[in-house]
Amino acid sequence: MSQPESRFVDANGIRMHYLDWGGDGPVCVMVHGAGMCGGLWEPVARRLAGNLRCLTLDMRSHGDSEVSSVPVTWELLAADVAGFVAALDLHHVVLVAHSFGAGAAMLASPRMSERIAGGYFIEPTLLAQLTRTPEERERGKLARQGVRNKRWVWASRQAMFDALKGRGGFKIITDESLWAYVNHGARERPDGSVELKCTPETEAAFFEAQAEADWVWPILGQITYPVTLACSEARRIDPQAWGQHEPIVRRFMELVRTRFEVTPGTHNTAMEYPDAHVPLVLKLVAQLQREGRLPCKQAQMGQQ
Repeated sequence: MSQPESRFVDANGIRMHYLDWGGDGPVCVMVHGAGMCGGLWEPVARRLAGNLRCLTLDMRSHGDSEVSSVPVTWELLAADVAGFVAALDLHHVVLVAHSFGAGAAMLASPRMSERIAGGYFIEPTLLAQLTRTPEERERGKLARQGVRNKRWVWASRQAMFDALKGRGGFKIITDESLWAYVNHGARERPDGSVELKCTPETEAAFFEAQAEADWVWPILGQITYPVTLACSEARRIDPQAWGQHEPIVRRFMELVRTRFEVTPGTHNTAMEYPDAHVPLVLKLVAQLQREGRLPCKQAQMGQQ
């Protein structure tokens, strides 16, 4: 099995790392969620390689990208995504993004609309934040403290895999996805143990970025390309969660040309069921090609 090329690019004032998985077709930029890394997209990127050239970036202070002390805001994360696309001079891009990464990609759209062909957004945290009551925001502060206290060092990669398997947010993710997280999301220490590249403090800092409806909706209304919005089955079948989320989804679909899809699993659905997402991404690609938004079988990449 071939390995991706590890590359760096200067974007939005920091050194950003990304993996180039090769493959044929238009460029697909994949953006991960908070606390994760670009390499976590490996199962999906490998399956898409026959149709897309996947670039999986590490967000600031994640993976092998530069650690930044600048306070995290949605505006900053959006500028990072737009800066990455511009720095590589990418065009006709298919965006695939999850959670915090999806929110950043959506907010980046007005800055790079001429470069984007379409977007596949999975469980955007940005939209979920718009549903939260003041009480839920207070509970979120306690949850962020819990993130700061989570374990981030293990005796070995195997020990890390064994400790995470079947627990918490990794409860039902595939072994393939978990190994992608272990191999790409952790680094070895001098004593042979491994630690997360994204520290708990960094992950918690991302959750300090909060969205407000008064400025989010005008930006989202500027998205001009077709979107697939993927919602996990766990959210869709939960009466309380969906009751809060549905009005936000409906408003988004009124503003943006959107196909709504329900995918199996939980918030980490792409790690749990990668085979469910690949055909949906390709469905979007086929739509973009029919509409003339994508050239067929041509990687649209500038200097890199």
